[in-house]
Amino acid sequence: MSLAHVYGAGGPPETADLQQLQQGLDAARQQIVAANASVVSALRREQAMQSTLSRLDAGVGATELLSDRLAAQRRAVLYDVHVQQAHAVTEQARTALRDAEQKLLSAQQDAQAPSFASGAGSVLGAPSYAGGYVFPVGGGPSVVSAAHTHHDYPAVDIAAPEGSPVYALTNAVVLDAWHAPDGRCGIGLTLRAEDGQVWTYCHLSYLGPSVADGAQLAAGAQIGLVGHTGHATGPHLHLQLQPATSWPQRQAWFQAFAGRAFRWQDAPTPLVQPDEARVFAVAQSSPDPVITFSR
Repeated sequence: MSLAHVYGAGGPPETADLQQLQQGLDAARQQIVAANASVVSALRREQAMQSTLSRLDAGVGATELLSDRLAAQRRAVLYDVHVQQAHAVTEQARTALRDAEQKLLSAQQDAQAPSFASGAGSVLGAPSYAGGYVFPVGGGPSVVSAAHTHHDYPAVDIAAPEGSPVYALTNAVVLDAWHAPDGRCGIGLTLRAEDGQVWTYCHLSYLGPSVADGAQLAAGAQIGLVGHTGHATGPHLHLQLQPATSWPQRQAWFQAFAGRAFRWQDAPTPLVQPDEARVFAVAQSSPDPVITFSR
């Protein structure tokens, strides 16, 4: 209903602008997802090759016969060429990622003013604020959803399309951040909120370079993009407390965003009414039959 109000109050030019902004943001986010995946893949390959080279170098020193040592040294030197090539590929991938980051920053700046309009914010993935908290995934209830339970322990999986923006849920400090997939959690971070609660985010496709150990995050700061790195069957943000002793979705701040920033997967979601009564603009004169809508 909020989105209908945006279209109705704006008219064709504003609607076209909003669609272009949305397409630009989506394209920039997807480019980030792809570029970061390339960096992760290239870096993993380079590290594996570097490990092999270290073993070859160690073998040179452990070889007693001069002829064997020379042969081992030759193998190490030849393999080092491949390692340098792999490093060059990694640097190219990092350059492409930096270019993609600049494009996303530009797209976000273009969408900054329209995102404050009621209804338009969800389309553009803007953060949703309420009571000092921000819902950690942008996109609105049409594409973001969560369940009241988690499959095996207290946590919440917030489903959203790959590349959806991920935000700091409140003012916090980063305790630990990892930009490459690490075990079950994949790419993610752990932060401590102002109220002392410690939260972990998992399965991101991308974590911003400014998100590092000790960094101060403001509520609503974009920290990354939704993904499915680690042990994940589909794109979503895994959010849990550390230790995982209670359910995030049972906290009042989380439930306050139902119908506004996300929808429940396993229960009816309360309808959140738009701020203004009129939904569509009324056409005062038209040669064609016109149906007007109101709240």
